[in-house]
Amino acid sequence: MNQQDVAGLIREHFNFVETPTESEVNEIVFRLSDKTTEQEFHEIVHDVVKNKTSYSFESLDMSASKSLLLQIKKASGKSDSNGS
Repeated sequence: MNQQDVAGLIREHFNFVETPTESEVNEIVFRLSDKTTEQEFHEIVHDVVKNKTSYSFESLDMSASKSLLLQIKKASGKSDSNGS
């Protein structure tokens, strides 16, 4: 997974209008560790991404979606042995 893919997934997951920049993606990945939780991941993204303008949806069921955090951890080699 390359930086463009990660940026696109972040944009889609957070419903951002703009795709995060390359430097923002680099900073997000740099701050991740194998112990990063979903809540921490959301905080990192919202701390790093400057343009957080997003689309609004009345209802969005994400229960069946694969964790974006886990996808990024795996792609960056920062996932632990049990896949979290």
